[in-house]
Amino acid sequence: MRYETVFEITQIPWQWWWSLCGVPLIAIGVYLIRSKRLWFYGRGTEPPKNPDPDLKLVSKLLSWCFLLFSVGATVMAFWGTRPDYESLRTGSYRVAQGVVDECSAWPDNVRASECFSVDGAPFFSSESTVEAALEQASARGVPIRKGMFVRVAYDGGTDTLRKIYRLELGVK
Repeated sequence: MRYETVFEITQIPWQWWWSLCGVPLIAIGVYLIRSKRLWFYGRGTEPPKNPDPDLKLVSKLLSWCFLLFSVGATVMAFWGTRPDYESLRTGSYRVAQGVVDECSAWPDNVRASECFSVDGAPFFSSESTVEAALEQASARGVPIRKGMFVRVAYDGGTDTLRKIYRLELGVK
């Protein structure tokens, strides 16, 4: 059987822009560390001339924790989708090939989700995820139905966390 590729992760650009959301948090963290203000005093309220040393220490520790968390979250968002592109390029993925056993769409108020299985391997996709892999087949114009022949290249994740790197439909 011949297969036609309808989705491949290399067709979409790397979503590096998502990590830019953490840059303002990093700036706030740097400001908190460099400022002489304490966390526990509100806006417009001046701290005392000689604050308690424990209060100063706790305030600085909170500022550093905020900055380190912001940097960590930004780095994780930046590199979070990069391995998806590398897996397809290096060939470190699994392939499920066969007839779509089950297929269901779960529209709800906030987001739409889809679930289908091929050769006993279940796949779940949703619009609500921020990742490079296939988020929702029907949103990309891929009509997956029960009984279709498909070939899916995916990572070896758990049942609900499998990322689809390539989706091919069988053509007779």
